[in-house]
Amino acid sequence: MQVFPAVTLKAPDACASKLQHPKVALMFVMRGDNTHDWLWGQWLLQAADKYSTLNAFRAAECSQQSDKCACDQKTVQQLIHDCSSENKHLVTRKQHLFSVYTHPSPTYAGFPKGSTFTGTLVDNRIQVIWGSHTMITATRLLLTAALEEPLNQRFILLGDTAIPLYSPLMTYHQLMSEDKSRIDACGPDGGFHEVNDWRWHDSMANGTGLSKEHWRKSSQWFSLLRHHAEMAGTETEVNGAFATHCYFGTDHEDASQKDRSCVSDEHYIPTLLAFKNESGHTDCRGELVKATWPGTVPHPVSWTPADISAPFIEQQRMNVLECSIHRNASRVAELRFTSVQPDNVIQGPTAGFHQALLHFSTRA
Repeated sequence: MQVFPAVTLKAPDACASKLQHPKVALMFVMRGDNTHDWLWGQWLLQAADKYSTLNAFRAAECSQQSDKCACDQKTVQQLIHDCSSENKHLVTRKQHLFSVYTHPSPTYAGFPKGSTFTGTLVDNRIQVIWGSHTMITATRLLLTAALEEPLNQRFILLGDTAIPLYSPLMTYHQLMSEDKSRIDACGPDGGFHEVNDWRWHDSMANGTGLSKEHWRKSSQWFSLLRHHAEMAGTETEVNGAFATHCYFGTDHEDASQKDRSCVSDEHYIPTLLAFKNESGHTDCRGELVKATWPGTVPHPVSWTPADISAPFIEQQRMNVLECSIHRNASRVAELRFTSVQPDNVIQGPTAGFHQALLHFSTRA
């Protein structure tokens, strides 16, 4: 299998930079290849040559009304070149609404030839042990890379089984219209999730100022405003307390307890935001990923390609709350991603499965 080494993520998006176009950072925690590589490529291609508002691409005005614009024809042509999808090789560079970042295993050699995710590997990666604090460390590495792009204003964390339920334009407009992070930092007073404060341990307060009253729980998958992403990506004291005292397994600090059941990726960021008095700037629900939980089983239902159909996608989309949306979006809807566990690796359009997925991808 031919692979590509990491391509620098620091190459600027000339089009977005010249238009000062805000972007959404899509950050993926992955084991290796993304099973839905082809689908994400098709989804991103639908954002090619699209911009958030009708007047964002000012080159047309400049070319027709040069006396009213501070640009010349050469500048216009350069802007058209920079913003066109025709001269871009990488799928992620054919559009200017989303920046893409991936964190697979550090031993992962690179994405195969033609992959949607070529050029998206973050420079620093660690081995993630699911359920341990390494998940937060990987998240912070993704945030650090995404924060280097000043145009990124929303930061989305997803897993390698996630698929989108709405078109890229609907997704972009919905996220950019929201003035709160999609994470539940509200706790007992208005929060959606039970905080599970029995997971709190008093040793976490040592030297941090944290208390049990700050303890929060939310989904590990989130959408963050930029200033929340900066907090989560750069803060050290609370992160250090979680890295030391939040773990799953035999309690090695308190002999009176046999086990400790603390999962950092469910608690660290919402607890940090509560500690920083940012609860009011979160949506108190933290719903980005649509999951179906079967009773008391501690893992959501794993969907397979055989489960996916156009009616299934519509059902997933109907199971949402009404919410306000940017005026340029075509209708009121809520952004959701869902997870599909394939029976085998899907590398291209196959009967039924991808037709159903494109059913929602091609619609706003």
